[in-house]
Amino acid sequence: MTLNIFDETNPRRSLLFDPAVKLELIEKAIRSGADVICIDLEDSVSDKDKEAMRTEAISYIKKTDEKKSNNAQEIWLRINTLRTVAGLEDILALNKSEIFPHGLMLPKITSPEEVRILRDVISNQKPDVTLHPLIETSEGLKNAYEISKISHKIGS
Repeated sequence: MTLNIFDETNPRRSLLFDPAVKLELIEKAIRSGADVICIDLEDSVSDKDKEAMRTEAISYIKKTDEKKSNNAQEIWLRINTLRTVAGLEDILALNKSEIFPHGLMLPKITSPEEVRILRDVISNQKPDVTLHPLIETSEGLKNAYEISKISHKIGS
């Protein structure tokens, strides 16, 4: 089942970001009752810490997946932009671990091709993960319609 932040049958009222450098705060975030908890690997992590935080975030997602609790909250991961080595390493690490969050937040998307590449890379591993492209540049805004239509994995 593909989850959708705007899905009328399963509405999301709140999304709480948790910096990957402070994963101990996730339990507090879960107790807050937020519908979605998003672990941030992008802006909240310095370049020198990205590899370590990526490993810790994936480990946390794996533990959460193994618990299979009755928790209705979703765990999303905001990766680094795919136009950087860190972003590519994020996707490779997820693929190698075979662990995926409920959703992947994709920062600074400028073209539909970025989403298509990600979709193609992860489709065999996790066909039901939802992609959430973030339009943060004028180029992305210019291509927003094409970006939104490039994949069925994009939460509408």
